[in-house]
Amino acid sequence: MTDVLSGPSDRSCLAEAFYRKNAILAARFCLGTPFRHQGRIPGQKPGAGLDCVGLILYVGRRIGCALDDHRDYRRFPRPGELEQAAQRAGLIERAVTAALPGDVVLLALDNSLDNSLRHAGLLSEQGLIHACGRRGRVVEHRLDQDWRDRLRRVYAFPQYYTFPQYIPHYKE
Repeated sequence: MTDVLSGPSDRSCLAEAFYRKNAILAARFCLGTPFRHQGRIPGQKPGAGLDCVGLILYVGRRIGCALDDHRDYRRFPRPGELEQAAQRAGLIERAVTAALPGDVVLLALDNSLDNSLRHAGLLSEQGLIHACGRRGRVVEHRLDQDWRDRLRRVYAFPQYYTFPQYIPHYKE
């Protein structure tokens, strides 16, 4: 009898793919949720709403990552505030060039000289999922060059690198 999964690296890749896909599915569940500064409730019911931080917190909870929730931020975070929050939360920074679907991204609001990171979203196979204040809801759209140019930091949830013990070992 041989193990179909030939080693720990195969199991780790399977776990990472599992968590990344579930992160994207959780973010897509929020599509259409109204934008609400410091909102934490996805859906269309009265009182529901998310901002970019609320979306990331929701996705993290859905994949088993208990991120600290701080609501002491303004609509446009101060310079360094989002990066500090990502570090406090235990998100793992990755190279921007190595970004993958399921990664959390921090973005500048425009391509001006002010590179302050003021927005967050989640990469998907189709582009970017984020709570868009201009559109008034959580949206998904392709990651065109303008959005790529705004991307400044990339983080992974720590669950992506933890092999869950409940995935069975298949044997022939």
